[in-house]
Amino acid sequence: MGKLGATIMVYPPTWWPISVRVFALSDRGQIYDASAATLFPLAATGVLLFVVGAIRFRRRSIRT
Repeated sequence: MGKLGATIMVYPPTWWPISVRVFALSDRGQIYDASAATLFPLAATGVLLFVVGAIRFRRRSIRT
């Protein structure tokens, strides 16, 4: 069982993780809504990677 299957089995009914929401929307054929819901974790990951990269770059330039 993958992560999505485990999440679907254990999440409370009032709590909708983004992966479950994207799966439910795409399963119902609402592909555009599922794509829009995917943009939030994609943007959050991009921002996080940018911040971590900037911190690492600053630490490297300080050492030399």
